[in-house]
Amino acid sequence: MLRYHDVAQNTARLRALTSLDPDEFTALVPAFEACFLERMRAYTMDGLPRLNRRYTPYKNSPLPTIDDKVLFILVHMKQHLTQEVHGELFGMIQSDAHTWLQLLRPVLLRTLEQLDAVPTRLATCIAAAEKQPAADDPPFFIMMVPNVPSNDP
Repeated sequence: MLRYHDVAQNTARLRALTSLDPDEFTALVPAFEACFLERMRAYTMDGLPRLNRRYTPYKNSPLPTIDDKVLFILVHMKQHLTQEVHGELFGMIQSDAHTWLQLLRPVLLRTLEQLDAVPTRLATCIAAAEKQPAADDPPFFIMMVPNVPSNDP
């Protein structure tokens, strides 16, 4: 089973699995934990509104620590493994992997929103974030004159 404490000592392995350095990973954990607990106060593991019982982690959880939960969702987001393989990697069956993924995806998105680190998906947003070349700047590549249609019969 893949656990954070096994991966944390190997920077190259953590980066290969999650694209994050150990410092970046540990910086993400407190915000993720706050968002996770906020979600679990309002909803059950299955996404239903929580009515009576408060959230308490169970003893035989396949993801016992918050670090393991962060590792689980980040490995999924980077590697895009099937749920069967992802579950096997973390010591759970496919249906449990599906449940955890459905729970942790919105938590990760909320965490990244709070940290203002959500990846940009639209080209217009990327263009606005980067410096656009001025109209007077020469083009980055050589431009050729458009071909003129031939008048040959």
